[in-house]
Amino acid sequence: MLKEIQSDLSIRIIKFFLPFVIAGLGILILYLIVDSSCSGKLFLLMFAYFIPPLGKESVIPIGVSGGSFQFLFLVGLWLFRVLIRW
Repeated sequence: MLKEIQSDLSIRIIKFFLPFVIAGLGILILYLIVDSSCSGKLFLLMFAYFIPPLGKESVIPIGVSGGSFQFLFLVGLWLFRVLIRW
């Protein structure tokens, strides 16, 4: 009985922290791919995406028209949307 409770608790802890670990790895990979001049803009837009007044209506068009990091911006947003739905 006690082992079942401990294993259930450990599975819940893993399910809680796994999206944060995957998001951290995704941000690290994007940071390593993007050069330093674009990384600040990229991460600022990805952070602003989660602020409700800005959100999808203004941040996505700005990010897509932003220049050389369009694909990485959209991949980052896709990754966050998948992790949020998890």
